Amino acid sequence: MTDRRRIWLHKLVDALPCDTFDIRIISLGGKVVAWRQYTPKSFIKSADWFAAMSAQRHHVFFRPDGPLTHVLVDDISADALHLMACDGVRPSAVVETSPDNFQAWVTLSGRNHTLDVHAAACRILAEQYAGDRGSAKPTQHGRVPTTRNPKPSRALEDGTPPLVLLHQDRHHTPRLRFNSRLLAEARERAALTKTQASERACSGASDIDFAAITDDALMQAMFGEALALFPDDTSKADAHMATFLLSSGAAPEEVTAALLAYSEKIRSRVGEARVRYAEQTVQGALRYINSAAKTEQVTAKPRRRANGRDSGAKMRLRTERLDRNQKREVT
Repeated sequence: MTDRRRIWLHKLVDALPCDTFDIRIISLGGKVVAWRQYTPKSFIKSADWFAAMSAQRHHVFFRPDGPLTHVLVDDISADALHLMACDGVRPSAVVETSPDNFQAWVTLSGRNHTLDVHAAACRILAEQYAGDRGSAKPTQHGRVPTTRNPKPSRALEDGTPPLVLLHQDRHHTPRLRFNSRLLAEARERAALTKTQASERACSGASDIDFAAITDDALMQAMFGEALALFPDDTSKADAHMATFLLSSGAAPEEVTAALLAYSEKIRSRVGEARVRYAEQTVQGALRYINSAAKTEQVTAKPRRRANGRDSGAKMRLRTERLDRNQKREVT
């Protein structure tokens, strides 16, 4: 069985060439159990470990990182795959996560595309083929083939979790395929979105619709502006963004996720160090916001006391004047 797992993972590696595979093991409760980065060779050798994590009812996710841009469209049907073929969109790999439910990895032509182009391609595929729009982002991970999908809603009739399969038939053989038309559409969409984000910034709008915090192009533009403010200190840029987002009403976990997705500094970190950095940045921003609020309260109290003393003194003067006037009238 081990050899069979490795064979399928080897096919996946061949179809999705990359420098490293980012691996996340997530419990059913949403807790990060493990976060690792593997070379393609180590990824194949980890087949038994993936199976062991899956046997404990954990989600086993992966994402290929490297110069090639592999775009994931999640939660699509067999009909959507057929429509993609008719439109000339050719996935490099198709993973069946449960019966008649698929994830497709589509590779853009060329190398080293920007994050906003990647994000635009994610949204285009999700919109055109009825994919999960909440998962339409460059940081989205897919399920590792040969593991199982522990979602209760995806359980088979006998209650067992379905096996995640690398889909292979005469229409979908795992193989690297480039998609130039999707790249052209993504570049056009990214340019339009960036223009709209710039116009929004120039208009002076300070409010943020946090339903749009998942808008990759908008968030990318905002983090880019922060880097322009602090070009020599990426940590300050991240702290600036974290403070701004928290002050605008975002939840700490939302800001942590945004840092993991868009921070320039986080890209130089590996594994759990990425999460620690993001969480520490958010905690620092929260401390700054709280300390600033306390400072405002402290500086406001003397003014209230001073105003109180001033009003009291005026009252005493009025009383003294009334007494003097009454004495004059009596005399």
